[in-house]
This record gives sequence, structure tokens and C-alpha cells, in this order.
Amino acid sequence: MLVYRYGAISHMAFSNLPAILSPGDLLVFNNTRVIPARLKFKKTTGANIEIFCLEPVEPAEYQVSFQSHRCTWKCIVGNLKKWKDGALTKVIDTGLRCIRLNAVKTEDFKTHQYIEFTWDDDSLSFSEIIELAGVTPSRHT
Repeated sequence: MLVYRYGAISHMAFSNLPAILSPGDLLVFNNTRVIPARLKFKKTTGANIEIFCLEPVEPAEYQVSFQSHRCTWKCIVGNLKKWKDGALTKVIDTGLRCIRLNAVKTEDFKTHQYIEFTWDDDSLSFSEIIELAGVTPSRHT
């Protein structure tokens, strides 16, 4: 647990929380969920490309984008120099069927890219696609 007190930052075990709280302190509970926002692709050349989805661009609302069947996201692309042009394709094996997920760079900025995602199964939303194919971000991978 990260603790900020009197201008200093320290790390403590969560079990120490009752000892550091004083009457009148505000405790904020964050119940947000980390989505599996990393999508890993492999080019036909063998190069690994990792796309980390930051925020939706089109549609711009998170809820609408997650429910869409085609969307564009602001992303950071790992190994970008190996992805010159064209679409990346990832085959997602659900155990019942295979789905083809495509990623295309639509705009390239210095710090991020806009990536359009499409897939060949209109019965699945983008939320379901990233649940099937995405990896949860972590500091160790």
C-alpha cells in the first residue's frame, strides 16, 4: 500500500491500515476494474507487436466503444518500428470457433497511435473480444 503522510511517500502492508488512520481521515475505495487492455499480435515475419489500449477514440464513450462491433482506440504500440503498414491479424480460438481480430493504424503520433479494431464475428462486442484475447497489464510482463 502506498501511503502519503506529511509530504513523504512510503510503502506499507495493507494490514497496517487501521494503525495509520486517524479520526476524520477520508478513506476512498477504488473499485475500478483493470481491463485486459494488452493485445499481442505476431506478424508473418515473426515480429511480436503489442498494442496497449489507452482510451476509445471512435466511438469516444467507453461504454459505447466496449459494446461496439468496430472501434478505434488511442494506443501505445510495442515494437512499433516492426509494424510499418497494413493490418495485423490475430486468430482467437474460443474453443468453439476461431475469430479473426484485425488491427490497423489509422493515425500515427509521436507518443501514441490510433488503432482501428475489426473482427469477423458481429455477435461479439469489443468488450468480449478483449476478454477473449487481451492480457491484463502488469509491471512484470
